[in-house]
Amino acid sequence: MKSISHLLDDFTQYVRDCSNSLPNSVEEAKNQLNDHTTKYQNLKEKIVTSSAKGEEFLNDMKRGNPSSDLPPSAINNISAIER
Repeated sequence: MKSISHLLDDFTQYVRDCSNSLPNSVEEAKNQLNDHTTKYQNLKEKIVTSSAKGEEFLNDMKRGNPSSDLPPSAINNISAIER
């Protein structure tokens, strides 16, 4: 799966590309706006889900119940994020 930053990059590039070719009719504008909205909602859902999973994971680490065996470098990274 792509990282959230890559998904954001893809979405912003998509919007930029679409803005280069503006629609010629109201119907085309509605379709383009609906497409943007759908893509945005999907991206937003992925961000919210990732955030919730990350928060759950950090809470598990705080309680001393890691959900997986992590190498020491990963635990250091998690500690840095918490700060």
